[in-house]
Amino acid sequence: MSYVNPYAETLEQEVYAADPARLVLMLLRGARQSVEEAREALHGGDVRRRALAVSRAVERIGELSASLDGERGGAMAGRLGRLYEYMVHRLNEANGRQEEAGLEEVSRLLLPLIEAWGEVAVQWMEVRAPGSGESEVRACA
Repeated sequence: MSYVNPYAETLEQEVYAADPARLVLMLLRGARQSVEEAREALHGGDVRRRALAVSRAVERIGELSASLDGERGGAMAGRLGRLYEYMVHRLNEANGRQEEAGLEEVSRLLLPLIEAWGEVAVQWMEVRAPGSGESEVRACA
């Protein structure tokens, strides 16, 4: 008998149904959640849990970095790419040294990104709302 994880199925459905802005927001929130889990594990002395949480955060930030489009995003994509690289560096450094400072810093750096992408996701939904023109949708993409 195999166990079906209903959370994984719901998350998979949410990912498939999400627009690009929502996907970015999901990755950012997931990265921050993983960083916070790593901080909790560090305080609790759970090395394995901390390492796994840092790995998940690094993976999510890596996905964000891989999704950057230098042509369309221009200088902003470049700056975000460097920020993501810095975050990964700080996470790995904090994990290796078992220090909270890097974890706390990355968590703090993710907050304004989450807030900004939350606004983008709301605007994306408004533009794509029934009755909006196709030309408006293309202008925001």
